[in-house]
Amino acid sequence: MIRPIALALLLSLPAAAEAQQAIPPVLALEWTLAEVDGQPAGYTATLSVDAEGRLTGRAPCNRYFAGFTGTLPEFRPEAMGSTRMACDAMAEEDAYFTLLQGVDRLTHSERELHLSGAGHSLIFRRPLD
Repeated sequence: MIRPIALALLLSLPAAAEAQQAIPPVLALEWTLAEVDGQPAGYTATLSVDAEGRLTGRAPCNRYFAGFTGTLPEFRPEAMGSTRMACDAMAEEDAYFTLLQGVDRLTHSERELHLSGAGHSLIFRRPLD
C-alpha cells in the first residue's frame, strides 16, 4: 500500500517526457562558436546541450562537460570539467571557460544559439545540413 505522503511525492515529480520536452532536440546538435561579444570568435569551440541536463563540447584545447540548471531561457552551467591537455591556445580556452561559466540565459533559432550573462554574449551557429 502506498502511503498518502509517498503518493503525494510521486505525483509531484515531473514526468520524464515533460523533462525531455524542456530542452528542444535541436540543442543536442553540435554548435560552433562564431562570435564573442559581437566580434568573430578567433578560436574554435563547440557546444551541445542534451535533455538529460548535460552540456558538452570542445574548447580550443580540450573537451569539456558540465551540468546546467534553469528552465529555458534561464540557463546556468555548473560543475564544469574538462580533459587536461595543454596547447598553444590555453589563454583562449581559459577565456572561453570564464565566459561560459558566466552564462545565465540561452535562446536559439534553427541556425543560431545565443548564450549571454555577466555582460557578455556568445553566438554559436550550427552547420548547414
